[in-house]
Amino acid sequence: MRIIVAGAGMGGLVAAWKLGELGHTVDVYEKETSIENMRYDWHDDLTPDIFEKLGLTPPKENFAKPDWTFVAPFEKSILFLPIGDSKRDMSIERRPLNALLYEKAKAVANIHFGKIVEKPILEGKKVVGCVVDGQQELCDLLIDSLGAFSALRTMLPKDLGIETQPKDNEIFYAFRGYFNRIENAPVEEPYTHRVYMKHLGKQGISWCALDHNPKLVDVLVGHVGSLSDENFNEAITDLRNKNPWLGDKIARGGFVCKIPVRRPLSKMVADGYVAIGDSAFMTIPMLGSGMVPAMLSALILADVVSCAKDMSAKSLWKYQIRVFKEFGAQHCGIEVLKNGILDFSDDLIAWLFGSGIVSAEDMAGASIGKLIAISPSDIPAKLKIGWKKMPWLLKLNSLVSNAWAKVHIAEKIPTEYDEDAISKWQMKIDK
Repeated sequence: MRIIVAGAGMGGLVAAWKLGELGHTVDVYEKETSIENMRYDWHDDLTPDIFEKLGLTPPKENFAKPDWTFVAPFEKSILFLPIGDSKRDMSIERRPLNALLYEKAKAVANIHFGKIVEKPILEGKKVVGCVVDGQQELCDLLIDSLGAFSALRTMLPKDLGIETQPKDNEIFYAFRGYFNRIENAPVEEPYTHRVYMKHLGKQGISWCALDHNPKLVDVLVGHVGSLSDENFNEAITDLRNKNPWLGDKIARGGFVCKIPVRRPLSKMVADGYVAIGDSAFMTIPMLGSGMVPAMLSALILADVVSCAKDMSAKSLWKYQIRVFKEFGAQHCGIEVLKNGILDFSDDLIAWLFGSGIVSAEDMAGASIGKLIAISPSDIPAKLKIGWKKMPWLLKLNSLVSNAWAKVHIAEKIPTEYDEDAISKWQMKIDK
């Protein structure tokens, strides 16, 4: 069977590697001209168990995730997040990880650089290939790993039931760069890694963190929907005023990327087609990290393909079911939580952080895709704290309840490929 992987993202590379090992003919088409030009020049956090699932030893360029501090809008309160060694994730450089996955994939697949995937090729409702640099490439399965604005997904017929375009408020425009660190500038321990929620009252976050490289400071400025030069400069100036160790020279990174911060696609398969990674919006909605979901979904896809009789939507639907059972349903709830928090007033967010209503454990879980849970045993303590702010407490409770309601809807994904049943489920997820 011939399989085409459009885009050499991490999910795409793992899929190419695992499907190539199964004996399929796999071709990867990547727009960048070389492996050296690929992937963002920074590090990201991920759970170490993904390497056990992949059967890989992590690249040596990694370190333990530091403790972070969440800062409410206009510094009205802070929430320090000591993680603890038993729960600490791994921060890993993306480029060495990408190179490792590339070496695995190229041993069993054909990887073509400098190739633009332009559009899908269809016969009726069946995807039978794609156009690459003006040439038709036919295949039995087309894996879409082109990202949030995939040229493949956006050109699919609407009657396939696959959402083609994200909404403006579902994309996070994020600048990420590593600035020089000012020597001998005062450092306020332990608050050396700060996340500013709704920084300067805007819909988004910023962070300023001392890097594991003692000469650098890790900076992110991100807004939902857009990031203007004016807003970026305003945020950077404020970060420098509040973090005197932040210099003005960029040593690494230093550009804006577009990251989906929403639920996964409610339908990500069609006859001969499957979306993976950012193309299927598989990021954690709270912060936008998508490496682990993309690689995990690639493992699921390879396992499903290994048992499938054909590449029909009916066969590939098993992939979608397992993605939603593994993490997709939780991400639907996290999206509700993220949107709700961004709509909260600055004073409400400050109270939630400063009062202890939202705990460090709650924020730690949300940052890795776990939903806040208010158990019956938690209620007396939260009522004791929040009885003077009962309307705000009820608003938080309503948000958490709505988030869990969406999780339960997502978990009721049809277990058989029935287009009517799937369409009705999609309407509940997407409305």
